[in-house]
Amino acid sequence: MKERWRSFLPYLEIVAILVASIAAIALVHLEILPENIEISFILLLLAVHTLHEITNGEEVRRDVETLKERATVPASDLVLVKPADIARRTKEFGLRNTGEDWWFNACPTMFRSQEVFDTLVKSSMLNPKTTRIFFVLSPSMKDAWQRDVAPKIERSKGREKVQPVLWREIDEGIAFRTIDVDALTSAKEALLTVWGEPFMMEQAGERGTARMPRYVIHVRSDSELLVRLSDLLDRHRLDAALQR
Repeated sequence: MKERWRSFLPYLEIVAILVASIAAIALVHLEILPENIEISFILLLLAVHTLHEITNGEEVRRDVETLKERATVPASDLVLVKPADIARRTKEFGLRNTGEDWWFNACPTMFRSQEVFDTLVKSSMLNPKTTRIFFVLSPSMKDAWQRDVAPKIERSKGREKVQPVLWREIDEGIAFRTIDVDALTSAKEALLTVWGEPFMMEQAGERGTARMPRYVIHVRSDSELLVRLSDLLDRHRLDAALQR
């Protein structure tokens, strides 16, 4: 019974206006009220109803706007790139570079395939806005670098952009790549992956096992994580400079 009454409440105002209007008309026919008062009374009731509807409309609009604001999810500063999109997204990433392109702790064996090398490295070399390309790698990767990467770089246009490898003892279990996305503000972005499952997989071949990223995290320029990655990179760069 209570539920029926609640559902009736929104129409109570309209019912009241109808009852009052019918009563006014009846009173006029009974010659209790003058006709001009009847018209004025009904118009007054309609005006009150219209004003109420306008007020309710504004409240509804405000409620809708509030719901939209609460339902809007801000864009994440970290985006997970799935396996099917890694090649395309990584190539697009390199083409967006407007300055230096840094690779940290990447596995050179993943560049064994010429197609992968062209997609991930050569595309950046051919980007006219790329000024220099750096690799910071573990000494344990020297053989793989000389076998799978260095010859491809020497055969490629733009090889002068690739700087000598910074060989560093790396304890961190991550690999990432950073680029400059805005020359005026020095804003950067990164692609980050983690060594081991589930982020990295091993792919067996005739020339041994190649380690390939399975998932990559796109770190946008407004992410706090980018500051930590930049600090890590700067520390290894400084250590390399001091040992020269």
